[in-house]
Amino acid sequence: MTLTAQEIKEKLSAPFNDHEVEWLVNRKGINKNTLWVEVVPFITNRAVQHRLDEVLGLDGWKNEFKDGQGGQICGLSIKVGNTWVTKWDGASYTDFEPLKGALSSAMKRASVQFGIGRYLHLVKPVFIECQRISDRNECTENYVTFKHSESDNQYAILSAQWSSPLLPAWALPVKDISPFIKSINAAKTETELKKAFSTAIKCAEAQNSDVFRHEIKAAREQRMSEIKHAKQQSQKESFDRFERWFSKKLDQLQKEPNEAVLEMTYNQLLQELKGQCKSLGLDISEYQNQLKAVRAATITKIQGE
Repeated sequence: MTLTAQEIKEKLSAPFNDHEVEWLVNRKGINKNTLWVEVVPFITNRAVQHRLDEVLGLDGWKNEFKDGQGGQICGLSIKVGNTWVTKWDGASYTDFEPLKGALSSAMKRASVQFGIGRYLHLVKPVFIECQRISDRNECTENYVTFKHSESDNQYAILSAQWSSPLLPAWALPVKDISPFIKSINAAKTETELKKAFSTAIKCAEAQNSDVFRHEIKAAREQRMSEIKHAKQQSQKESFDRFERWFSKKLDQLQKEPNEAVLEMTYNQLLQELKGQCKSLGLDISEYQNQLKAVRAATITKIQGE
């Protein structure tokens, strides 16, 4: 069955399984006695070729290379119906196996233009502490070396190994987005909602699914509306409690037996009022005027007795 252009796009850009993705040391260093690496995910050229074979068949794609300045340029072509579509990109010669490295990197870069592995740039670099080992023969995981300065003119090469991290759930093949929707619906604040939505929309981008995007955005809008309504309701309840509290305090102020006690109660109430208004974001002037009026009326009452 012939695939449409949209179907080809979706299949090429689909996420890879965890075991198909490898990790590359982006940065490394020594912090006191700790050896560390910062790694980023990438796919090999073999994985790219396998994806092209899987989606398009052996006769549905082809590549060609040209010499570039300091590297190689790859033209990757895929067959859409009866039309060949070509994307070009290039890469510099590498330190190790220069030609092979440039050819491989150029093809991978060209494949990204068709969406293959493009989602991986959304994965944040991962910081990993390394385990010291004696040499490569002792390595059971990923091998890395560090140049450690021992004096001005001398340094030692330290060997270490690091474990490949797991990809986040959103960066793996997903058929059911209900766990991501559930996280959105469970958000209690706008900050929590923003975090849940960010993860969910990355999943939709990784799957290149308009259906997922629509469901996730709809869930966010619904939850945002609920959070804002709950916030408004909470603010109203807090204001109602404040009004009851203030009314009770004014009644208490009117019942003070003499001016000394009245003044002490007034000053205490004024400080409490400042704290309450600041907490609720209210303008204190109106309530302060009411407080002063009750104080003045109570003084007049006490003096007339």
